[in-house]
Formats: sequence, structure tokens, C-alpha cells
Amino acid sequence: MKRLYLLIILLLSACGINEISETENPDISLNMSENTEIEEDEVSESAVSESDIINQSQTGSFNLPVFNGECIYSEAEALQELKTLREVNNLDFNINIIYQTGPVECAGRVWGANLAQGSIIDESISYIDLIVGKDDLNNQSRVKVPSDYSRTSDLGPIEANLLFDFSNFGDYITDIDYFDNLETYLFVGHQKSMIYSLDRESSEIKPLVDLSSFVGTTENWETGLLSINPIKFEDNKLYFLAGYTDKEIRVSISIFSYDYGNDVIKKEKELFLSPQNSNLDWLNCGNIERVNQNTWVFCVGDQDSLYALNETSLRTDLYSGKLIMFSMNESFDVYPASTPSYDPEIFSPVGGDVRPESVLSTPGIKSKFEIEYILALGFRNPWGFAVGDGYIFAPDVGLNKVEEINFVDLNSMDPKFFGWPHKEGEFYYAKDEIGKFWDYEVKPIYSHASVDERCANIGGAIHKAESLPGWNEYFFFLDQCTFEIFIINNSGKKVFRTRSESIKSPPVVVKNDQYGNILISTYTGQIFTLDLSSLKLSS
Repeated sequence: MKRLYLLIILLLSACGINEISETENPDISLNMSENTEIEEDEVSESAVSESDIINQSQTGSFNLPVFNGECIYSEAEALQELKTLREVNNLDFNINIIYQTGPVECAGRVWGANLAQGSIIDESISYIDLIVGKDDLNNQSRVKVPSDYSRTSDLGPIEANLLFDFSNFGDYITDIDYFDNLETYLFVGHQKSMIYSLDRESSEIKPLVDLSSFVGTTENWETGLLSINPIKFEDNKLYFLAGYTDKEIRVSISIFSYDYGNDVIKKEKELFLSPQNSNLDWLNCGNIERVNQNTWVFCVGDQDSLYALNETSLRTDLYSGKLIMFSMNESFDVYPASTPSYDPEIFSPVGGDVRPESVLSTPGIKSKFEIEYILALGFRNPWGFAVGDGYIFAPDVGLNKVEEINFVDLNSMDPKFFGWPHKEGEFYYAKDEIGKFWDYEVKPIYSHASVDERCANIGGAIHKAESLPGWNEYFFFLDQCTFEIFIINNSGKKVFRTRSESIKSPPVVVKNDQYGNILISTYTGQIFTLDLSSLKLSS
């Protein structure tokens, strides 16, 4: 009974509490309802807004179009396709174009990508590389290249007599100088980085100066000891200029002395240093020739990539691709010779796509200043140039199209641009003549196409012998592959060709003997004298 009363009391108490709570807070239920309704409206409006944002920022994905190996898309079509897919799917990736030689039919079309065919492109992809085909310049027909070969006159065979042989030394010669002060020849041994001399008493050739501790070489024959030029003989010491690649394969023009009494070689001074521009080891040139008592000229090849993408020959702040002329006093202090002025604003790389699509250039690095020793620029590799009376004959070894012979007027103070890398002979690599430097173009006096097994002009010497004065001032050079001997006058109007059965190895350089006759050095170490009197010339 007591338990029943207690239960009733508890139930009544509970009901009373609920009534009091609702009575004391009559608006609570209404406010809750209104608040709930307001919150629902806000959530609803917010949800719509956020939904729009989500729809706008939501990323999608797609499969990479058929780019690899099919050549379906042109460059423009592929770019537009990717840009559209990128926009539709709210993605953010970069598109890079890389030009590479591919199938012939794929020139100008997409033939590859950095991703596999059909790869999923989503927000995890930050870039896509498209590989666009380019023409391989090596496959372009050389027969169509302009050539002066047809105007050469064939003189028939010529005799060449063996004068010296360095094969016993396992060496071949890249420079020959007759030094009056010593009344002997000095020979540059390229393989051994050795200077040899002709002993006057025994008429034997003997090693004289070993420069291998200064010279750097690679498997490329264009590195090593390249050229020398005697300066003076004083106090039983021979002072000479040397052109070579150093241990870092930079072209160095330095002064050395050799003490005959103590058999000591000393590097006196480094005058010029030209680093490689593309981490390669070629097109160094390095010839040195004397102009007068206190002035010299040396050459540096463009030291550039295969297609000269850096346009180094045009830059006025580099020695590359140029003939450099300087003067020097008795203390070996260098000072400017009489050379033209080259405005860095005019003579600078063009960059962009002025080169054909097959050889697109990187953005051009503009010339920052002017080297005050530039005689002429726009060369690829003027190996074997020769100095005449007020002029220079300068061959230029072409890439694979044209071989040139250029004429440099030493009395002209006009800037001189010889075409490379935008032109080779009359063959244009450039699509357009963009750049003010074209106003200073000097065209070759002779050029021929690299066809019929011809490959590279190897110069060069000017005939200066009294015995056959009719050939004086003519420049002699050879083709490295056919061994044809070419003879040209300084106007370029007369060009002859001949061959010698004695020359059976590729020529390395053409120089003069002490009398001004023509010497030809070959890869097998033989040096021949041309006998011009053996030519059967018609009257």
C-alpha cells in the first residue's frame, strides 16, 4: 500500500514539473521552431552556393589522346585538344613542346609524349611533354644546295714529293713554321702534343718541346696542341705562342718559353681563354698566324651544339666563331689591333624560331659587351686560314651542306658577318633575315656543296715562291675526303682543281715551306711538297 502511494506521488510530481517548465518559458518552443526554420533556410542557401563552388572547382580526368607514334595531330591541333580538355576538366598542367627528329612523315606533327598511350590525366599530372617531329638536316638533299663547283677548272694531275715523314713518331702535324732566327722548321705534333724541330746539321727531325703537361685531349682529334707561332729567340730561349685545348678543354692562346741550355719549358703568360659553350669538345680551331712584327690573328670555332643553337658566333662577348686579332709589345702586354667595332645590340643571337623548325633555337642570350679584338665573326670553324698582304683567306668547315672560302679585307673597318649559324654558303638555315647583323654580311668568294664524297675544306696556304710567281697570291686548300686540291685567287673569280696520286691519306693542314712553296700534311704523318711545275698547263 505504501509503495502504491509513493508511486502516485512521484508521477504527479513529474507532471507538475513539466507544466511549470512549459508555463515559465512559453516562447521556448516557438523560438526553437523559428530558429530551426531560419537555420534550415540558411543551410539551404549555403548548400546551393557551396554546390556551385564545388561544381566550379571539381576536377575531372581524361585519357591522353593518341599521341605516341601515330602522327595524327599537328602541333596546333594537339595543343588545342589538350587546352580544351584541361579547361573542361578544371585541371592545371603545363604543356611543353619538345622538337625531336622522328619518322620522316611526322615532321611538324606530334609523334610522342612523356606519358604512356591512354594514360589517365588528372590533378596528379603537373605537365605534359609533346614530342613534335622535326626534319633531320642530315637527311635533306645536298644536291639542291647552291654550289660553285661547276665553275672550277680541272688542271689534271699534279706531282707531290715527300718531304718529311712523322709516322715513325706515331704523330701527324697540324702546323709548320719556318723560323728565320733559328734557320729551321718547327712542327706541331698533334697526337703527342709535341713540338719537333729539324736539326740543321743532321737534317733529322727531333722532338724539342713536350707540352703534354699543359694540353688536354679527348678522343676527338680537334682537341690537343693545335698551332704555334714563334715570337723571338733571345738569351738561348725560344718564345712562342701556342694554341691548344687545356685540361678543361678550353681553347687557350698562351706564351711559352723553351730554354735550349737547360731543356726547360715554361708557360710565361695566358693571353686568351675560350671555354666550350655546349659541354662538347669540338670546333676549337686554334690556328695562330702572324700579320706583322707585333700583330697576330687566331681563330676559335663556334664551340657550340651540333646545330649551333646558342648562336655563339654572333655574340660579341665570346671568342667563339671568330677571327681574333691583337697586338703585343716586348713585355707580352696585349693591346688592341686595328679591328672593326661590333655593337652588341646589333651582333646578338636572335633566338626564338628564326631558325627552321627542325633546328629551333633556345631563347637567345644577348651579347653583354664587346670584345675589342674581334676582326670578323660568323664562322663555324675557320681552320687553316692564311694571311696575305692586307687580307686573309678564311675557309669555313660547314656542318653538312656547304664548304666556304672567305676573303677578309684587313684594310676595311666595317663589321664583317660571315653567315654562320644562319647561313652556310648560299644555303639558309634561317627562315628569314631577322637581325641587323645581316646588313654586314660578307658572302664567300667561293663555296661548293658537300656532294660527290666531298666533305670538308682543309686550308690553307698562299703561294709566295719566287720560282713560280704566276701562282703567287693564290690560296691552296684541299677537300678532306676526296683529296682534291683547289687553287683560288683573291677575287674568287679563278678557281682551279687538281689531284695528286701521292696523297693517299686525308689532309690535315696546308702550309708554306721556307721558300713559299705549298706543303700538305696528312693524317698518316707524311708532309708533301706540291710541284706546280708538273702541271701540264695549256698556253
